[in-house]
Amino acid sequence: MAYELQTLSHVHMAMIELCLNGESCEAIAALTRRSVIGVRGIINSPLFQDALARRRQQQTKKIDETQGSKLAAAKQILEDSAETAAKVQVDLLSYPDPRVRQTAVSEIFNRTFGRGSAADVQQGSSISVVLGPQAILNLQIALAEDRDSGDVITDTKQLVSTGLEEKAE
Repeated sequence: MAYELQTLSHVHMAMIELCLNGESCEAIAALTRRSVIGVRGIINSPLFQDALARRRQQQTKKIDETQGSKLAAAKQILEDSAETAAKVQVDLLSYPDPRVRQTAVSEIFNRTFGRGSAADVQQGSSISVVLGPQAILNLQIALAEDRDSGDVITDTKQLVSTGLEEKAE
């Protein structure tokens, strides 16, 4: 027959914390100066099990909230640094090593046109662009002119039509 607790004392609450910390019945018995059989009877009682379940649920909720706030903070840090990261990629277009410039161009195009995200890779959609040194130079000039003019091209169709109109002139 299970040990029938009527109320939980401060010793019982300490035993709940020890259980949550993964302590064995023998360790709990030694720490609380009770017999192992007595500790097992207390731990197996319905009142103790109910209190243990509630305390475990509180502990899990607190852990989830802590992890959620850490994730939100990490996401905010990444969002705040996105502009700096983009500027670094654009600055790499002026790097003396052509391989670094090519990598920067690829990264900019891949991120602009969505290549590289897990969803795109799974769907098999991708855009590959290979530019020679003259094309990289033209891209640098266009980016510099765009920065100076303040115009922002947000649509790839607009980018293509703008390029075609300039060639027609």
